[in-house]
Amino acid sequence: MKKTFHNLSLTGFFCVVCTMLLLAGPAEDKEKAKKRFEFAKTSFAGLHQVYPFTKGHLNEKAAKTCNFAHAKWVTFADIKWEDLEPSAPSGTKHKYAWDELDKTVALWQKYDFQIILQVNPRCGWAQGKGKFTSVSDAKLKTAIRNSALPVDNTAAFSDLMQNMAERYDCDGLDDMKDGKYPIYIFEILDEPQDPLRWNGTADEYGKLLDLGSAAIKKANKGDVLVLPNISFKGLAHATKSEDEFNKKLEEYVTGKANDDEKAFCRHYFEFIKEIVSKNRSYDAVGVQANGSIEEMVDDIVYLKKQMTSEGINKQVWVTSSTSAPPLVAGMSGPYWSSVYTDGEKFSKILSTPKDKQYEKISKWHLMEQSKYGVKKIMTALGNNVQRFMLGAIEDRAGEDSKTYSHDGIMEAKWDSKTDNCEYGDPRPVLLSYKLLNRWVDGFTAVETLKLGTGVSAYKFTVKDRPVYVMWFEDTQAPGPDVRRAEKLVDITSDRQQLDIVYMFTDPAQKGPIISREAVRDGKITLRVSDLPMLILDEYVP
Repeated sequence: MKKTFHNLSLTGFFCVVCTMLLLAGPAEDKEKAKKRFEFAKTSFAGLHQVYPFTKGHLNEKAAKTCNFAHAKWVTFADIKWEDLEPSAPSGTKHKYAWDELDKTVALWQKYDFQIILQVNPRCGWAQGKGKFTSVSDAKLKTAIRNSALPVDNTAAFSDLMQNMAERYDCDGLDDMKDGKYPIYIFEILDEPQDPLRWNGTADEYGKLLDLGSAAIKKANKGDVLVLPNISFKGLAHATKSEDEFNKKLEEYVTGKANDDEKAFCRHYFEFIKEIVSKNRSYDAVGVQANGSIEEMVDDIVYLKKQMTSEGINKQVWVTSSTSAPPLVAGMSGPYWSSVYTDGEKFSKILSTPKDKQYEKISKWHLMEQSKYGVKKIMTALGNNVQRFMLGAIEDRAGEDSKTYSHDGIMEAKWDSKTDNCEYGDPRPVLLSYKLLNRWVDGFTAVETLKLGTGVSAYKFTVKDRPVYVMWFEDTQAPGPDVRRAEKLVDITSDRQQLDIVYMFTDPAQKGPIISREAVRDGKITLRVSDLPMLILDEYVP
């Protein structure tokens, strides 16, 4: 399968790049900046997410460590309109508070990140009436107060999007001081189908997409708007037909505890169907991949099927994905599966640092995170996903121990009182991500190989040479004390030898484990396990 890119990010930006280079400093720096910018346009390698109004993500070590992994993209999440524009404009005159966003943009651009800006339209002085106005459930009633509401002052929102696009485009007009790279990709809200994020209808959100798209493209016609983080909560994986999907959905809704939960749940799925079917003004659609790999693939396939049935052809990205494998079934709906037979037991241990097995299970889970993160990324690319935003930068805990998981890509201690974060070393998953980004990013074609039951194998073409990533799984993951099965597979090669590079499993590793194997009669036999491996012509440190 060839890697294809619809012309989302290229049109209209060649003159912007030229202007940027005039502002970029010495000639050598200009050329490097130009090459990085051009390469990033087709790079899959991203991270999710940075909150630009938190002190923690102004920590230079976070940006520096993420840069070390050769990631090219990062999402700046939850940029609230009311934080950027605390008071209503006087006529057409706006007073924006750009300083905090500017600081975070400058820091992450210093480390050569291309930035996606995710705007939250929440704004007290500009909002209208929500869809859910009478909520009885105490928990939902409290949570929905933080939702964004439909926008009454659409002119002001349009101005915000246009002015933001103009400020960060590096074209020399009304720009942020010393911007290094143009920012040209935007999102409106995170998981807009969730009433706890967007308390409005699909049509009202669709109109906001239309408005936002027109505004950013007025500033720069090549700007891109992404519909982010669509998820079917395991339903697409649990069903084989549209009728079965609808039947399971009704069972899901019926099983909710009260009328509010039922209404929220039904809205969630009806929103997705409506927003996709009406072909709103977004240029790409993003899947949220926090479940299993199989669920991610089925979400991608189901979403593409929905769009195709409506005559819609859009790029599909993974706009948010945890690298951690799901330990507990049902974390986000009754059809969300676990990849471990004893996942709930491990989850409880990970949420109890004083447990006698905590150190053992924690170390094992870091290894599993690295393996699973690699598998998820490679599988997504094999399904023609154009960009993959891996997260999270630091650990996030769920509402209770049942949903807890180590999903941070580096060690970090967040102080909720001061909003500061002390960052530590990269975890194995980030070291493995670095390997992928170095050797696979920039590929021009990907082929899924059929090498036998249980073997996942992808052949990437990088600079006209093959690079392989593969692994083998025969059963559900059993846990830390059980050795997984292996399988022998053959691949062909025109080289005399190949380097086998294994993904990182231990934070103490100074480098990857490498095995150089001879090719005999144009063929090499590989012993494949659940630890993903990279097969190259030659590994150069």
